Amino acid sequence: MTDDRYELADEDVASLIPHLRDVVFRTRGKAYWAYLSPAWSTLTGYSVEESLGRHILEFVHPDDREQNDEVKERLEGGRVPASRHIKRMIRKDGSVVWVEADVRVLYDDEGVFQGSAGTLRDVSGSVRLQATLRKERRVARTTLAALSDGVVTLDAALRVEFMNGAALELTGLDEGGCLGRPIAEVLVLEGGDLSRAIAESLAQLKPRFLGGRTQLLRSDGAPIDVDLTVTPLVEGGGCVIVLRDVREQRVLQAKLLYQANHDPLTRLSNRAAMQEALAREHSRALRRNAPYTLLLVDLDHFKVVNDHYGHALGDEALKAVARSIRGGLRDGDWLARWGGEEFLCLLPDTGAEEGARIAERIRATVEQLEIRHQGLRVPLTVSIGVGCNDELEDAAEAVLLCADAALYEAKQAGRNQVWCGGEGGLDVIGMAARVQEALQLGRLRLAFQPIIDLSSGDQIGSEALARLAVGNGQYFEAAAFIQAARRLHLLHHVDAALIPQAMGHCSQGLLAGDPQLHFVNVSADMLRRPKQVRNMLEQAERNCASCGDLVGKDKPLVLELSEREFLSDTFRAREALAPLLEFGMQLAIDHFGSGYASLRYLGDLPVNFIKLEGDLLRSAVRKPSMRAVIRGMRQMAEDLGARTIAEQVEDAETDELVRELGIGWAQGRYYAPPQEPLDVVS
Repeated sequence: MTDDRYELADEDVASLIPHLRDVVFRTRGKAYWAYLSPAWSTLTGYSVEESLGRHILEFVHPDDREQNDEVKERLEGGRVPASRHIKRMIRKDGSVVWVEADVRVLYDDEGVFQGSAGTLRDVSGSVRLQATLRKERRVARTTLAALSDGVVTLDAALRVEFMNGAALELTGLDEGGCLGRPIAEVLVLEGGDLSRAIAESLAQLKPRFLGGRTQLLRSDGAPIDVDLTVTPLVEGGGCVIVLRDVREQRVLQAKLLYQANHDPLTRLSNRAAMQEALAREHSRALRRNAPYTLLLVDLDHFKVVNDHYGHALGDEALKAVARSIRGGLRDGDWLARWGGEEFLCLLPDTGAEEGARIAERIRATVEQLEIRHQGLRVPLTVSIGVGCNDELEDAAEAVLLCADAALYEAKQAGRNQVWCGGEGGLDVIGMAARVQEALQLGRLRLAFQPIIDLSSGDQIGSEALARLAVGNGQYFEAAAFIQAARRLHLLHHVDAALIPQAMGHCSQGLLAGDPQLHFVNVSADMLRRPKQVRNMLEQAERNCASCGDLVGKDKPLVLELSEREFLSDTFRAREALAPLLEFGMQLAIDHFGSGYASLRYLGDLPVNFIKLEGDLLRSAVRKPSMRAVIRGMRQMAEDLGARTIAEQVEDAETDELVRELGIGWAQGRYYAPPQEPLDVVS
């Protein structure tokens, strides 16, 4: 929930901060700068960029570091909620500047210290002024009258001796009614013990501070947020009290903290805040052996909404969905905008079954949303993946991975669905973790399946097959892990690891006098990423350069694209492939005949090879009517200048059929098993 007092417009805050003379800061953990306002450069001479991430003590004068550590220990130990103290800092040019640090502690919901936030003010003038006060009281009073901070001086009996104009304005009193009166009658505070602060300051001969939520009650009863500094006067006794109106500063601090943890569009917690909440809840759940559930909610077809109806309506849709999700949660549940059109719900003390019921309630509520454009209802639905820590003992990321995998299944099942992790035999988490580990340790390797010319029996090429090394010479074949990589959007990383190996194998063959074709699988996931396509092209250029004149216009590298998961927009597919094909790479369509778009691919893309689906061939062995279909495919491919290759030929019966159908090239275990990689990673 938000506090309306702090919901300033972003542009107001942005325009206010650069003009503040005070430095607004925030620290993370053990006193490292996490945020510094532009005034930092004026104060210290250091730029914000070169200061962020550095320890505070690097900028504190050596003689004041012990005091700084004492303040830090009191704050971290919870003995005080806030601190206001004066110290010296070293500017970039080596000079010294006195600053007044106003620090407040930040805790998480479990009461664990997270860092601090506050302001730094250049008080070099005030420090020099206090020294002057001890020598020239009369001159000091004249100067104090012009300060914007309220200044009150007390005599040895702690009666008001002087109040400047700012102090009179803050209290709402006139000078005649203040002079000579006990300070307790003039400054009435809530949230701070002024008498104690004065007594400690005089006893210790050190400044004392009152901050936190201290408020000054004006003569009309109105409260004003203030900070106070009590400084003893050694000569003649008494003390000086400096009052500062910090209403605007506290609103700004609260706004900055709010902005750091909330999404500006939906007003929900942002990803960073949710990650902190998830880490806390996971630790709490482990301590108490309690369950929690994550709901990963994705707005279906949001790109269509944005493109068709405009971004303004898209923003309204996101806000409406956020309100609907929040309305379906309980007190104590967390909701954050996870990114783009995704939302993440954290349900403490909730098992998978109850989490699924809540998810279904959210799904049904969103489906009923009434958002209209030009009088027509805009349909909105969400897909939801449910992950629970019921049987997970590892990191919170595993629970999130489970929800992400379940969301993938919900999308694959047709969207507008709720899917639970573990449902339908879903087992991608462990395998996805193996893939990620293999990517980091370089354990992805290639095996090579020979492709045979049936008329001569010679090997004319090979297909690179992915393998995941698990040690002791053992491998997972692609079928065991590629689906997990696809579901969790890791395929482009797998391609980036394997394609350079295939290119290297191709170069070695050419240099050894064996100019065979090398077929390598390329995912649509990779082709959607222009940077990776450029990297692939640069790698190919380097490999071809090493082969010199052995490489002609048509390169022996064939990009093999699976029809089952290829790009639905063939225009965009051709555009993505263009730089690779222009370089001379050739193109093959794998699993041809398994999808709806086979003929469209042949018509729209410059295909050099089609590889017939193995199931299609086995079906033709049993059903003679299918043979006419395959003959038609072969003839059509030949008319378009493409060669047909039979895949997954496992027995003599299928081999006989392939030859009968006039298919010239084939691959499968009937001819030769894959040549497993030799450089096993253990």
